[in-house]
Amino acid sequence: PPAPRTSRMRPRVMFLASDTAHGSLPDGHVIYPEGKGSCDNLDDMNALFALEDINGVMRDCAIDCMGKSECAADCVEDASGVSAGCADCFAGSISCTMDHCIFNCMDATSEKCQTCQEEHCTDDFVVCAGLNPDLQ
Repeated sequence: PPAPRTSRMRPRVMFLASDTAHGSLPDGHVIYPEGKGSCDNLDDMNALFALEDINGVMRDCAIDCMGKSECAADCVEDASGVSAGCADCFAGSISCTMDHCIFNCMDATSEKCQTCQEEHCTDDFVVCAGLNPDLQ
């Protein structure tokens, strides 16, 4: 069984949009003009930064939906408050991880899992969402 979580992580993302700032979130992250991806807008970013653990949402939705995209998208949307389009991007990442990395990601925080996701799933997520997960 996985080890119990002792702390909640806030999502850390970098924007891929232009260099002209459009606004900012309370924690200082800059919002750029919309249209660069399905999650790259003020409403979705506020919803994501309000979450205590987006990785937990994704894990729970992956398990509850057995990696099925449509179910996972509905689950992420309901659990996080992001738009349907943004939830589709997270669901795509869930499905990709289930398809390509399931055995490497039994521990989602492991280096093997992150490497597999970077190799198979991250690029599609970045294009879809307009966000780049901070994988450092």
